[in-house]
Amino acid sequence: MRGKSKPYGCDSSYFLNTFFPSFVPNWNVHCDSGCVIIEANIKQIADECGHTPTYSYQYEWYKKGGATFSTSERICVDSAAEYCFRIKVLTTLKTASGECSFNYCERIDENSFFIQSIEGPENPDHGKISSYYFTPSQFNIKKLEWRIEGGTLVDSLITDPKNLIYVKWNNGSDSIGKVCLKISTDCYETKEYCKNIKFKANTSTSDQELQSNFTLFENPNQGKFTIQNIEGFEIQNIRIYNSNGKTVNFTQNPIKSVERIISLQEKTSGLYYIHIVTPRGRIYKKLIVVK
Repeated sequence: MRGKSKPYGCDSSYFLNTFFPSFVPNWNVHCDSGCVIIEANIKQIADECGHTPTYSYQYEWYKKGGATFSTSERICVDSAAEYCFRIKVLTTLKTASGECSFNYCERIDENSFFIQSIEGPENPDHGKISSYYFTPSQFNIKKLEWRIEGGTLVDSLITDPKNLIYVKWNNGSDSIGKVCLKISTDCYETKEYCKNIKFKANTSTSDQELQSNFTLFENPNQGKFTIQNIEGFEIQNIRIYNSNGKTVNFTQNPIKSVERIISLQEKTSGLYYIHIVTPRGRIYKKLIVVK
């Protein structure tokens, strides 16, 4: 090198480094202006080795096996399908730049956002009361439409929002019934989903006898109470729901005692629903916790 300061010395040097970017989608599905929106939210996850590269993106959305229908960062879903996008990323690091492309797909089924199942007994007794609930969707619910075949809603026990309901099944010879639900949201209305019911034979113990056998003490309470079982009937399980229909306490073992102490002291104040299952039938009670 001419003009060198030292024989075989260096007047300048180069620092060589290689950077391999890696991109992943962070899917975001939400409702906006009456439409289900899908956003990919691309994130670069590779180590940038202390550098500050910049990225520019180009999107091509398509249904799997179909042609490109959008080049926006987000799309409005109008039907159930497997939605895919091809993204071209231009990475610039100082004076150097490079382009790479990736393909990702996400299956979207509108109804799966809302009603995947209705929880509750599939084989209730004739003439008994059963509870049914579903887990609320991620979108704002405007209207719920429950429909019952073979029984009637017990209005005095219905919660608000009505994702937890109680059904009084008819006495009679019918062998099947249905619990159906349809939901309207800010985006659209779901199709009706039904849970099929197959009745068991009637038992000899009446609802009134069972209900009067069980009492809650104290009620209201501060989170600790006693279930009094006057006749000592066998209890198969006890389930406690909050006002949103979520199970907050569950005991499943054969119990034969006149008293059962239960603690909800870690739970918040509010209205709770007690569901007691016995070989003779089901019992439903309301509980108020005040702290």
